[in-house]
Amino acid sequence: MAGIRPRTVAIHATASRSESGTYTLSFSHGARIGHGSDGPIYGKARVLLVSGDDSLIKKMEGLITSLGHEYYFLPPNNETLLLSHTAQTNLAIIDVSEMELADRIVERVKRQAPNAKIVILTEYDPVEAGGAINVKASQNVDCYLEKNEAEKGLPFLIELLLSQQQIEFERNKAREIAAQQARLADIGLGAAAVAHEVNNQLAGLYGAFYLVDEIINREGAVLPSIQNAKKYINGVLANLEHIKTIIQTIQDLGRGNAVDSLYSVNEVVQGVKTLSAADLKRKSISMEMALDEDNPMLFGKKQQLMQIVLNLIKNACHAVADGGKVIVMTRKTGDGVSLVVDDNGIGIAEENISHIFKPFYTTKSEKDGTGLGLYIVRKLVEELGGTIKVTTKLGRGTTFTVFIPLTTN
Repeated sequence: MAGIRPRTVAIHATASRSESGTYTLSFSHGARIGHGSDGPIYGKARVLLVSGDDSLIKKMEGLITSLGHEYYFLPPNNETLLLSHTAQTNLAIIDVSEMELADRIVERVKRQAPNAKIVILTEYDPVEAGGAINVKASQNVDCYLEKNEAEKGLPFLIELLLSQQQIEFERNKAREIAAQQARLADIGLGAAAVAHEVNNQLAGLYGAFYLVDEIINREGAVLPSIQNAKKYINGVLANLEHIKTIIQTIQDLGRGNAVDSLYSVNEVVQGVKTLSAADLKRKSISMEMALDEDNPMLFGKKQQLMQIVLNLIKNACHAVADGGKVIVMTRKTGDGVSLVVDDNGIGIAEENISHIFKPFYTTKSEKDGTGLGLYIVRKLVEELGGTIKVTTKLGRGTTFTVFIPLTTN
């Protein structure tokens, strides 16, 4: 970045970090941050001060703008402003002596800006402040700082937390890219199965057209012969419809900017089975489907459920031995739809269960898995407002149960 000079920090600080990740710091010297013509190395951030202290408001304005960041303040008792003016906040500094009010402010800021960093200024020891805020809010606070240390400590602390935010952003972006690449790889792996299935249908089409041609060109064709031709034509149309469904499935899965629509859960499962044919055939795995006869429907992005089903079936195929079995079930409940993928594979060791949804975690060899399949499943299930549960028995198999709530438009 042109014009950026290395940042220099002249500060003596003692820091401790709790199990929840909250920092407490105290400072014996001030800090200075190096800047170039382009401002701070992590870019211009939006910093919010929530305070009713006019003296502090004025001091913080000079300090934060000198660091190259955008500064604004809000009064602590105006909840309407807190809900309407905090959406783009990168860092919130909260100066409130009443901890119950601080708790509510933290909750409102995080509701509008989930990735914002939170600093609480206190009149007393930061450790005591951490204990005064309830557990839920405390987990959302990144640092507690005594108010009389604010001028010395905040320059360093602001850059530290914004740097951490930038790292988290880059890490999440890398995960999204990796997940997208894994999704595209799944589409590529399914292409062979699709080509095989389409070729089978085309072979049937050629045969049917040949027979129809023979009937039409036969001398003295009579009504029974014409009726036979119609039967073959109906078969041709059925094959064409099947090919259309296969191609539509692969197109749907690859479509990134999908729109919400009403779709059949059963049709999603049936379509994904075709894409999984290569995995099933490779190990001679039998796949059974027990689909709800009421044909449960969902409203949303069909591609999300397709990816969930595809990844769960692929995971099951990796888990079972040659000749194994995978069962997929759908069931409509009172307020949603359940999807169950069950296998009779090796199961999951107890010490691994808590890790299976983490990104890049895998017990498979590098060539067999990226460690992103179940991570993507959980992420998509959460985006749909659903839940996913796993039950397993080592040596007997694993069952994943996904619940997606009904959504009305």
